[in-house]
Amino acid sequence: MTAKSNPGNQTQQARHHHRRACFFGPRPYRLPHPQPPRRAFFFWIALLDAVILSERSESKDPQLHFASLCDNPSIPHHASPARSHRMKRLHLTLLLALALPLFACADDGAASIAAGGIVVLGREPRITMAKEVLHIAIDKVTVDYDFRNDSAEDITTEVAFPIPPYSFDIGDISPTQQGFDDFQLWIDGKLVHCDVQSRALVKGRDLTALLEKLHIDVASFGQFTEAGSSPEIRHLTPAQRKPLKQAGLIDATDDTPLWSVEKKYHWRQTFPAHSTVHIRHAYTPVFGGSNSIHYALGPEPDAQSAKELRSFCLDPRLKSALSRIANSKDQDAPYSYVDFILTSANTWKTPIEDFTLIVDRPHSKNSLANYVSFCWDGPVTKPDAGHFSAHATNLVPHRELRIGFFTAEKSRF
Repeated sequence: MTAKSNPGNQTQQARHHHRRACFFGPRPYRLPHPQPPRRAFFFWIALLDAVILSERSESKDPQLHFASLCDNPSIPHHASPARSHRMKRLHLTLLLALALPLFACADDGAASIAAGGIVVLGREPRITMAKEVLHIAIDKVTVDYDFRNDSAEDITTEVAFPIPPYSFDIGDISPTQQGFDDFQLWIDGKLVHCDVQSRALVKGRDLTALLEKLHIDVASFGQFTEAGSSPEIRHLTPAQRKPLKQAGLIDATDDTPLWSVEKKYHWRQTFPAHSTVHIRHAYTPVFGGSNSIHYALGPEPDAQSAKELRSFCLDPRLKSALSRIANSKDQDAPYSYVDFILTSANTWKTPIEDFTLIVDRPHSKNSLANYVSFCWDGPVTKPDAGHFSAHATNLVPHRELRIGFFTAEKSRF
């Protein structure tokens, strides 16, 4: 389905479709236990270098602690290993995390949805990504690009921001959040509209036309609401529902949407000869995390939690500090992370000539200390008290980015 985006409204790792029953309301906080059965979730966010910041630090030393490089040190400027695809977690957007009423699930876990940069539909080797500035804040990811056309002729091509495929899952994040509906685009400083295409797939079959014929919105699963229903499906007659059930689009007993959504924002872009075009896009990230470091570093750590923690490239000093917290009775350290698909840049002419990563320093109320850790092959600087920065030239991304944010706090129990 194709529609126009609204610039005023609002990439990939596998998501697990089967969840435990979830509910709305204040988030329950699980007491860390020596033998935790599962992970839990809390909120703050994550990226790519082994940088660590203590909020209490008043020294001039920016306290940048560099962990070992990622799995393959021979690959320059790459991000941490992909997180485990086996974890069953509740997905929450950062925007939702800041609100009082939260989705909560029995697993108490959260996995991020990895989005990334813009891609050219069909590799375009004539357009150079001269510059990319990736800015990760708590509630926003913003990317600025300078694309240069060195050829003697104008080049017009289709450019897209693809959304990772997602499925209907009551108790999970809303389709609005899964679909990154707050995506915004600027071309040379001007906010512009772009087209939105949403396709409904069932076992690889494109059944979009069948839903559109019945005026069912594909991306929102029939305008699914927090009340737990899809009005556009509910209002269908039995005769109208029958072909949807036969096609596997809705459940035969309770009419639950069963299709997955492939969505992308896209537009035609002209790159004038011997000129540079500046493109910016921004969106609210969907992050993952845990509400306790005890699950990964406690007396009897959970294997999956420990594996996830390794993806942040903790240096020895931070790991030691977090281990002390995990084994204490009066402190805890929830963490969150954001994933970014950096390899989308490879659809353009490589390398990225000039790449800069900027990570905002989080400030959590009543925290004892804040730490940031991410994998990066190279120096990381602290331009000011609120930011960290990493830089690379002639970058050809081989891995995706993950950023982890840890918040030391007094235990709630």
